[in-house]
Amino acid sequence: MDDTERFGLAAERGEVAEVIRLLDQGVPVDVLTPTERSRPRTALDRAIWAQQTLVVSALIEGGADLHQVVGEYAEATPVWAATHLGNRSILQILLRAGADPDSRRHVAALPPLYLARAQHRDDLEHLLLAHGAREEEIEVASRAHLISIAAAGFPDQVRLLLDRGAVFPPGTVEAVERERDRHRADPAAYEDFQK
Repeated sequence: MDDTERFGLAAERGEVAEVIRLLDQGVPVDVLTPTERSRPRTALDRAIWAQQTLVVSALIEGGADLHQVVGEYAEATPVWAATHLGNRSILQILLRAGADPDSRRHVAALPPLYLARAQHRDDLEHLLLAHGAREEEIEVASRAHLISIAAAGFPDQVRLLLDRGAVFPPGTVEAVERERDRHRADPAAYEDFQK
């Protein structure tokens, strides 16, 4: 096993002293480390998903990129992942170090503030807002998310979001109705298709 492999494993296992030793020996903080189950990932990525708070702190002190792509499928950012996991300690470390509170992998992803609210995590919501998370990010994502799940034929999920207090911008309900009607199967057309 080489130092790169040791570095990734130490980060995932929470071995802070080993992570620091390897950094001191010259292992680059954002080097991609091999994994058994997925694409190569950085030590910060592995530490966040393993919820190794002290390692995350050491890696950030060592200069880890706060805006790197993380996750088994490269689906997240560090702030998004910490919020998704509900890990306040890691989220706080990232935000205090200057990470963007609205960061997400792509525009279609739900923003961290939305995730915090959906999980009923007021502590995460307040932390994100205190570090500059923008409410308008929620409105855009809420509308797109609601329309997409309605269009996919999941009215129960739409109702659940609304019942949990989701607030959608004006015109969203009408857009959902249009999408639902547009995607509703026409039994007569289906019969024609079967012939």
